[in-house]
Amino acid sequence: MSSIMVTGGSGFLGSYVARALAERGDDVIIYDNVYLIEERKWLLKPYENKIKIVEGSIIDMPTILNAIKNYKINKIVHLAAIFRPWVEIHQPYLSFKIQEEGTINILEAARLLNVKRVVYASTVGVYGTEHAGPKYEPVDEQHPTECWYLGPYAVSKRCSELWGLNYFFHNSVSFVALRFEAIYGFSMRDPLGLLKPMVENAARGIAKEYNENDIPPKVLPHYVKVTYTYVKDACLGILLALDAKDEKLKSRIYNITGKEQVTLSNLAKIVEEVSGVSVKLAKSLMDAENIFKGRPARSIETAKREIGFMPRYDIRKGVEEYIQTYKEYYKIKIK
Repeated sequence: MSSIMVTGGSGFLGSYVARALAERGDDVIIYDNVYLIEERKWLLKPYENKIKIVEGSIIDMPTILNAIKNYKINKIVHLAAIFRPWVEIHQPYLSFKIQEEGTINILEAARLLNVKRVVYASTVGVYGTEHAGPKYEPVDEQHPTECWYLGPYAVSKRCSELWGLNYFFHNSVSFVALRFEAIYGFSMRDPLGLLKPMVENAARGIAKEYNENDIPPKVLPHYVKVTYTYVKDACLGILLALDAKDEKLKSRIYNITGKEQVTLSNLAKIVEEVSGVSVKLAKSLMDAENIFKGRPARSIETAKREIGFMPRYDIRKGVEEYIQTYKEYYKIKIK
């Protein structure tokens, strides 16, 4: 059993990570300056005796140090971030403060207080392939990182990875970065193109034909084909990275994604089949699949080899559980 701090633990992924850690018997400290929304309180309620919440900012070093000392933290899952792309493009310093300075604070605290492991949530956005195009597929961790195309969020994630590697090589902080893609599940906030509205409308029994007005034109090209990652698979990657022995971690940076690439039309078909509710796409969205390439395939071979990661959810199983959990929370009669 470990005492593990989850920065950003009130967020979507953070609440699932806190739950997974508590479920297996770890003592969990959520470190965040954002309150849990009601959906996430509900997710954590069965384990509230194993989870404590410390209110604090990721740029408040004294509070971070006090939390680590007071709760005898020996591992950290660092998820705290700001993801508001249009805000960050116009206020890049904000992204630097939260992502980079916040990460350095965690790494320095880990160095000073001998924390055994820091697992950092990065993104496949560091490759910059959505704009620059992939050099090859599937994209592995050796692929060039041309992330400046995507703005401050991706840039700050890549810089934070490099700071983590610096602290590992020069200061013996055991650091692991996980590059996630398109994480979905109950209580998600980013719509991921049309996934969230499709699933939640279907869960409520709302039949709908989606058209170009339902997805911003700048977003559509990136969601005609995606490798979606169910939130519990993302958690699995984090738990494996927390537990892996240092001698196994040859690479220190790993892609963590779902099982398969999914086109927009396949997503609509699966949501319809799982829910029994009509989910259709207008011709303009169907045609988009022949115009845009979508996101490239990613390789998870390094994560499979070094930390034993294999996703457990294909898109059908993930959508089924998302709908079931949504209906359970909102007390919608399950047919």
